[in-house]
Amino acid sequence: DLQESGIFESVAGFRRVQLNLRAGGELERVPGLAVTADFFAALGIPAAIGRTFDAAEAAPERQPRVAVLSHAFWQQRFGGSAATIRQSVTMNGEPFDIIGVLPEGHRAITPRADPSIYVPISALVLPTIDDRSNGNALDVLGRLRAGTTREQAQAAVTVLGQQLAKAYPDDN
Repeated sequence: DLQESGIFESVAGFRRVQLNLRAGGELERVPGLAVTADFFAALGIPAAIGRTFDAAEAAPERQPRVAVLSHAFWQQRFGGSAATIRQSVTMNGEPFDIIGVLPEGHRAITPRADPSIYVPISALVLPTIDDRSNGNALDVLGRLRAGTTREQAQAAVTVLGQQLAKAYPDDN
């Protein structure tokens, strides 16, 4: 809703998730970050190796199965092998392709935990994402359009919130 509103130049959403990763026969619980399809582009985060996913391939309705690793996790779990790129792993019982690794020293936007794996937001990692009434809130970052003040953006977001409350009275 924020992206489509035109209030911001770019918007990125994210939510921490726990992923069950199976790679090479070993199963482990891994901290992840489920992110909107344009997360990396909106925040200007490049891949150091491979690539990040783009909005077209990571659209939730496509049930995207791509993942980007943190540099530290890539080193720790995959030994820093370049062969990790394009490797298929299983997360939450579904196949995902590793397509990239973030730069060494990249600092996550989550304050308390560094995610090991970044995946697109979809029902594969957040099964109840389409249920507006269950607390599926995302943390959101927005880049203001040139010439827009914080006060103008806040007023526009408030109006948008009121419109959404009217459009979804039972579950907003």
